[in-house]
Amino acid sequence: MPRWFRVLTIGLLTLLAQASLCCAELQTLRVGYFNSPIYLTKDKAGDYTGAIYENLETAMAYVGYRPEYVPLAPEEANAALQAGLVDVLAGIVSRAPRNSEAFDMVDRVIASTPVYLAHPYNSAPPTGRLRVGYYVPVYGALVDFYRSKPEETDLASFEMIPYDDMEQFYLDFRRGAVDACLTSDFRPDDTIPIERTLFPANIYLAVRPGDDELRETIEAGIEKALAVDPAFRERNAVDVVSSILVLSREEREFLRSRRVIRVASSGHQPPLTYFEGDDVKGIIRDIYDRFEKDLDVRVEIVQAKNNAEVMELLAAGKIDLAAHINANHNRANAMNARLTMPYLEFSYLPVMRRYEALPEHPRVACPRKHFFIQNYVRRHYPEESILWCDNFSECYDAVNEGRADVLFAKSISVFQELDSEKYYNLQTTGQIAARTRMAMAVGANADPMLLAIVNKEIAHIGTRGVNEIVRRYMVDAYTVKSWKAYIYENPLPAVGAALAVAFAVAGAAIYTLRVRKESTKELFKAAYVNPFTGIHTMRWFERFVPGLIEKRHKKERAEGRLCLMSLQTHRFDLLKATYDQRVLFAGIAKLIKDVRKKNGWLLYDSISSELSQMYILFRREGSMSPYEAVDKMMEDAAEIKGENISIHMSYRVGLCDIPPDGPLDLPQLMTNAAVARSEADAHGEAVGLYDEKLQKRRVLEKKIEDLMYKALDEEEFQVWLQPKYDIRTHRVIGAEALVRWQSPELGFLMPYQFIDLFEKNGFIIPFDYYMLEHVCRLQKGYEKAGRRIVPIAVNQSGVHMREEGYVKRMGEIQSLYTLPHGAVELELTETAFIDYDMKTEGADAPSIVAALREMGYAIAMDDFCTGYSSISMLQRLPMDIMKIDRAMLLASEDSPRGQKILRNVVNFGKSIDMLVLCEGIETERQEAMLLENGCNFGQGFLFSRPMPNEKYADFLDEHGTALHESA
Repeated sequence: MPRWFRVLTIGLLTLLAQASLCCAELQTLRVGYFNSPIYLTKDKAGDYTGAIYENLETAMAYVGYRPEYVPLAPEEANAALQAGLVDVLAGIVSRAPRNSEAFDMVDRVIASTPVYLAHPYNSAPPTGRLRVGYYVPVYGALVDFYRSKPEETDLASFEMIPYDDMEQFYLDFRRGAVDACLTSDFRPDDTIPIERTLFPANIYLAVRPGDDELRETIEAGIEKALAVDPAFRERNAVDVVSSILVLSREEREFLRSRRVIRVASSGHQPPLTYFEGDDVKGIIRDIYDRFEKDLDVRVEIVQAKNNAEVMELLAAGKIDLAAHINANHNRANAMNARLTMPYLEFSYLPVMRRYEALPEHPRVACPRKHFFIQNYVRRHYPEESILWCDNFSECYDAVNEGRADVLFAKSISVFQELDSEKYYNLQTTGQIAARTRMAMAVGANADPMLLAIVNKEIAHIGTRGVNEIVRRYMVDAYTVKSWKAYIYENPLPAVGAALAVAFAVAGAAIYTLRVRKESTKELFKAAYVNPFTGIHTMRWFERFVPGLIEKRHKKERAEGRLCLMSLQTHRFDLLKATYDQRVLFAGIAKLIKDVRKKNGWLLYDSISSELSQMYILFRREGSMSPYEAVDKMMEDAAEIKGENISIHMSYRVGLCDIPPDGPLDLPQLMTNAAVARSEADAHGEAVGLYDEKLQKRRVLEKKIEDLMYKALDEEEFQVWLQPKYDIRTHRVIGAEALVRWQSPELGFLMPYQFIDLFEKNGFIIPFDYYMLEHVCRLQKGYEKAGRRIVPIAVNQSGVHMREEGYVKRMGEIQSLYTLPHGAVELELTETAFIDYDMKTEGADAPSIVAALREMGYAIAMDDFCTGYSSISMLQRLPMDIMKIDRAMLLASEDSPRGQKILRNVVNFGKSIDMLVLCEGIETERQEAMLLENGCNFGQGFLFSRPMPNEKYADFLDEHGTALHESA
């Protein structure tokens, strides 16, 4: 089938699918939940909040469901599910198998929770070994798992007492038959004191037994949410780490069919958004300029009077996106809209008259149609004290004229308003009264693909990219608009000019200096100081530290003694979930100040808005190495101590030397330090250094990412084949497809130079399909030419196991080429089915493997004997081929004990009817050893190196072929 015809067919099918999705009404999903303030609860205002709520709303938007929430007591949950009163249960804490008599677990984690050790005693704990009771249906599998991980928990020091009966469990607990129990944030009795956190647990959803269609739909929604934003379960406020933009083929076709995205923004709100004639300017315009550049579309922004009109336009289908609305799913659902991930965070500051203290019961000016401020004011002030205004301008006028005492407005606009001639009599303390997250919105019935694309772009820009845009408007892009503003911004020239005219004007200018000084302090504090800790923000660090280095540390820089540290608190999300945030934040602030006092060589530091990351400039003293400096600092910062609390802290650190001369690009150096930290973390290390080797690799990776889609479209990736053979006869039994990249820009690249990067940035998904289809075409060509076909193996990344629609796509490829069963082998590693971060099984591995085999693919386990659970995986997964890793071969070569292990592994594979093959054979001695230990098939340089597919046919003719035969 010609390539153009397939592309056209896919495009038409995509458009038809989009049309059906756009017209589809949202289905109701009744969610039964157990009340938990952290995970899912209904507040006094009638709004739902919590991690499960946020994640469910996000994930279900991708599959056309609108959740409705039904509160349940734990003891009535199963009955409600069985009776059909709810479709889903939210809040199952378990590591148990998916299926049970009561419900079927959804095989995707929706959130996570700490498991606590709780006790009923009010005085000193009992002496001796603690007897800890636990409810087996919930915590049994978790206890079994963490007993095998003594380095992670101290369960081994307890006497663990299991209970299958909940009533008996609580009866024994209350009467003291056990000393303590395991519990979580879903505990039915929140009066039991918590002693400490033991280990993390996953939270799942559950459906009625046998309701596979609903379970699979929910899984698909969570899969999509993870694909768009891998950190969506751990999202804290607005903290989106910039990521590579990877769009699927369908998403790119969707954008090509659109070309224009219509957006509405409410009102005249400089610097957020404002209109000058037909031109749209401000933060929102700059963000959508990034959209245009990255997505290759045009973004049209239209002005609406207010948010209500924006939502009317969205509901009527006249726009595709609402540019900025409060990131509140309750509010969005009420307006028949679906939210993107948050991308902006606004702080609201109080504005009042200068030099006038607020009365005990102030009158508050509040805009009628501003949802967030309206709710905030109503929660904190009685109705009779509120002066309702049509917009913020009327609020400013009311306070300025004395009709109201205070108003609350966004920090990004407050200072520009106060700098105007009209409101120079107003001021703000700079103290943040409230914060709110902002998101974009699509219509409830819009194509979910649009939501996915926008979320991917938000993640691509990242928090840092958005903050850079905001900073330009809030601090850098101040415009002088009047002679008073000129005096305010340029007091010394203004005073000089005024003295030349009259002393009276000079007096006014001196007064202006005082006004400016006070307001500048407020501006500086809001822009550059973290409100929770009093520590400088990263914005301050980027802006002022280069000047401080030049002014105060020029000599140390020239001597090569300055170094930059990127520090991240390990498992900060768990700390926030475990401890009261006020206590935690205060402890962090005190810890940082104590560490500063102990280490005078720490020069300047800054902290992120959510307090999980810091950048620190330090000076190496004497012969101190950067690693020694980190060790000393981490030792001093290992514990937060306070009244009745002790929090152990651990960190991941990246280091980058400050160059001794030349231009100082601090933002780039901060990025380099963060890269070193990420690289170290990826390799299981606590500290990493950004050196020349890492720098060269990052430069290459950037070039690769710029060129990878072009390479795919222009077929620069070449399929090379390495034959597999019968060691006894040296006849070919198959081959493995390998890749070489012949890039006009980068030259000839080997797979080790780019495959790992493709795994990280998600490009491995379209790349794997590219390789698979090329192999299928090659095999089809052999079939049409009447040649005998031997199997060709294609590697499949573990990322596919979490890919939405993977099995369906593989079926479509098999149907397109109609190859004989076993003509294509899929090589998978055990990591394809194990999520090491969550310590849970992956994407329903048995059913995926069974479906692929049913289609006609043969399944091989690659790199056998490199993982800790290879044998247990084979017991559950129906596979055809076992590929013993080269490491096992090398370990056995000179070791009788290793050869016994090798022989047992080979025999095990044969006993379960697998073809056993060893890779990496380079010597005749290795061949002989494999034959002695029962392994008759191999792959390696001794028989053949990888070759272009053009030479592969000749190689087959020369060496003949052999069937896959048993040993």
